Amino acid sequence: MSRFPTPALINRIRCTDKVTLLCAPPGYRKRETLLELAGNPAGTGQALFIDGIDHKLDPKGAGNAVLAADNQALLLIADPLLCDGDFLVRAIERRVGAELSPKIVLAMDALDHLPIAGLRAKGALDIVGPKTLAISPREIREAAKVVGLQSVRRRITRIAGDWPAALSLLVRFALESDSDAFGLPDADLLRASGLYDFINQRVFPLLSPVEQEVVARASLLSRADIALLRLAAREDRNFAAAAHKLQGLISRKNEQFSINQALRIFVVEHAATQDFEKFQGKILELAEQCASKNRLHDAARLAAEAGHPERIGAYAEEHGALLIWVLCGFSDVRALVDNAGAEVIDSSPVLRMMRCIVFLKMGNIHGAEREFKRLAEDPKISGSMGKEIEIVRVTLLAYGCSLARQNDLELFADLLAEQSNEPAWQTFLATLSCMLNSQRGRLHRARENLREARMHAERAGARYNLMFLHLHEAAIELAQGKPETARRLVANARKMWRSEFPDDIGVETVFSALSASIEFAFGRLTSARHALRKSAHRMPDAEAWFDIYFAAYEPYARIYLKDHDLTATLDMLAAEEANLEARGLGRIARLLGGLGDCLAGEARQRGEMVDHRFSADSQEENPVWSWQEQETYTLASTHLDISNGNFERAIEKLDAAKLSATERELRRSVLRYEIQIFCVYKQCGDLEQAIKSLREVVALGTASGASQIISDLVGPQLVEHAGELERGRPFSEQEGQFVARARVRKTRRGISASKLSARETEVLSALSDGGSDKQLARRLGISEHGVRYHLKNIFRKLEVHDRTSAIAIAHQKKLLRFPVPTNSGRSA
Repeated sequence: MSRFPTPALINRIRCTDKVTLLCAPPGYRKRETLLELAGNPAGTGQALFIDGIDHKLDPKGAGNAVLAADNQALLLIADPLLCDGDFLVRAIERRVGAELSPKIVLAMDALDHLPIAGLRAKGALDIVGPKTLAISPREIREAAKVVGLQSVRRRITRIAGDWPAALSLLVRFALESDSDAFGLPDADLLRASGLYDFINQRVFPLLSPVEQEVVARASLLSRADIALLRLAAREDRNFAAAAHKLQGLISRKNEQFSINQALRIFVVEHAATQDFEKFQGKILELAEQCASKNRLHDAARLAAEAGHPERIGAYAEEHGALLIWVLCGFSDVRALVDNAGAEVIDSSPVLRMMRCIVFLKMGNIHGAEREFKRLAEDPKISGSMGKEIEIVRVTLLAYGCSLARQNDLELFADLLAEQSNEPAWQTFLATLSCMLNSQRGRLHRARENLREARMHAERAGARYNLMFLHLHEAAIELAQGKPETARRLVANARKMWRSEFPDDIGVETVFSALSASIEFAFGRLTSARHALRKSAHRMPDAEAWFDIYFAAYEPYARIYLKDHDLTATLDMLAAEEANLEARGLGRIARLLGGLGDCLAGEARQRGEMVDHRFSADSQEENPVWSWQEQETYTLASTHLDISNGNFERAIEKLDAAKLSATERELRRSVLRYEIQIFCVYKQCGDLEQAIKSLREVVALGTASGASQIISDLVGPQLVEHAGELERGRPFSEQEGQFVARARVRKTRRGISASKLSARETEVLSALSDGGSDKQLARRLGISEHGVRYHLKNIFRKLEVHDRTSAIAIAHQKKLLRFPVPTNSGRSA
């Protein structure tokens, strides 16, 4: 662990002409600081250390030492609560006011342990608080790294936070026990490590019984909100007093407090074991207060913990399923469902609708449809909740589960017009209209819906919906070929998510999918890969609607193709299709089939031999297709036409699709169609039309900045026809820069075994057999550091970013040539 106290802290204490006061709760290394000063009193005279034992022997001893010390002395006084505090402070006040005074350092657990108001008023104190005495992030990493299992390290750091004593006790316990010990519940882990007793004996007694009780209540909340504590008589003031005493363990930020996790676990467990029935009553009381303040996530959890899950049904009935979703967020909807239990849910139509929403958001479309059907077919429910049922039906549609009826939007517009002026309802309905219009490519109407939804969301205070409106607008911007604007909107949504809704993992999936599409468009493939790990890799078991599935799956497939061959990529898409079909997402599955057709067709255009049966011929055009389906199936069908030599039919389809996309300002689709038009003309030998089309591709690409797709599909042709392009219409400065970026993208076609050293090839072969760094090192007879060094070089040379991709490329390029040694005894 890094040295403590730090030289900077020692310097600060030695150089100040004030009395230094080390003030923090027990376990913040105050004594260690005093002992360091006592052992190395450089620049001062003799150091005198006085602690609780000395105070017991002579309560006035510390004060007398202050009065008797010469001006070179260093007085280090711990545990002043045990001495005659009034006498000590008076002695300090006398010496501080004199010309020559000793160096005095006090260490105590709370500011009210000594009557120091006069010294503070005179500016005679330098208070070193818990922020300085806490353990730093670097120290936390160094202390925890001696623990073998990463899961144990994470749990230790989560519980301990920056509290030095907690970290020390938990790390020591981890080293002295087997890993199974960390399977204990949090409270039992505190007991086994000794941390429970430390808090019980050293920290908790600092609080009065009333303060202990209010801290226990606050610890039950996901976040300690002062507004909730104000609902009970003086609890906010009692909590503020407790926070003042336990600074560092309880921290305030505006109207919210954060409580150290170890302290939180202790006080809840302590309260529960003292008087369980009384504690349950307090929990239920707090649940009711949370419900009254729309803190439904906490209300549901607390009601279940109090043994009254039936109250969750009451909370749901009072607020309504859809309004809870739009005003409070999905995490509250899920908390109500998860905590209620099947019996309570089955007795409540509102909770059943919430369960339908949970199924929908988690990708279980079959479950959502079954629940929805039962609700819609129950005459009592459909009579009283007809509006909500229709909205959920349209929500199922918006999430891409089935094709729309042609008049769905018109029917929904009528429903929107019938509603009252309640802004929460208005923002919800306008948002759904935005989603549907956006999917259909009616972008002007979608923007009108977006403005209306935003206005009503601001009136309703629906912050959750405002966050999602940023994401819906980003999807529109992507359709219009404006990825840079989309990126800013996603950044705004991410900022809101982190500050207000960090528990909602579904939101992270959504903005990660959009980010993957954006970063791929710009050719930032590393960033796109990172975003895909939090989006496509989670699907379909994550929140997504039609736009989001497409935003994630298209870059996923194209990047997968860069790391694997076409056969492996098509196999991956087929597996995803089967998974989506099984979850009731047949429409998305069919779209992936169309995407596979496009990848196979593009490979043929590059001159590769491809054995692929196109599914596009089985897709009949549907008037309610989304713009993504229109684009994908049009391109896929033209690939089929090209493979059959029907170039005129392909051009006819592409021209019609391009005209329609231009009229609807779907500039992304216009660019894709124009690229395909160039490829058709090029393949049929009409070079003049091909060059004209390629020039238009450059103009469209420059406007959008989407260089990656152009590089992938026509990058070599930009080099081949550079002269003709310039002669026809010289590039602007921006176009020239764009073309330079688009045509220099690296390819992996030149990779060979000669690029890898013999040792790297051995490591790659061992990697293909699986295993951790430690296992690879043992098999190869090198250090773990050596394994990581070689893997870094392998990834760089193969132009991949992970082990799976490296193995796939190795098999594809037949790079695995050498047998793997079992233990060569060599070192790297």
